[in-house]
Amino acid sequence: MRNCPALGGEGKEVTILEALPAIASDLERNYAYSLLRELRKRNVKIVTNFKATRVDEGKVIGIRDGEEIAVECDTVVVATGMRARKIELKVDVPQFRIGDCVKPRTLRDAIYEAAFLAARI
Repeated sequence: MRNCPALGGEGKEVTILEALPAIASDLERNYAYSLLRELRKRNVKIVTNFKATRVDEGKVIGIRDGEEIAVECDTVVVATGMRARKIELKVDVPQFRIGDCVKPRTLRDAIYEAAFLAARI
């Protein structure tokens, strides 16, 4: 989620698909407020209570309020939180793992990996 303001600033249309009822609820209040303000400023769309079930060509399919919905996309960024975990995505596209999903490290490491990967793709 922290990368969304940057993507929105690049002219991309960004939508956050969040499984929880609200975004940034686990962040310190001042940081959450600043992040939400920045997301609004960049017209980032937020869909909460969304459980992704699959990624198809050009869309993410999921369940929201008991109904299946599809969200169109060109690119999918999967953010799984702050714990290292391995999620196998069954899609035929390149997948990259950076930051804490590899193993917990410093913020500097995560920023470097994100910048390095962004330059490659």
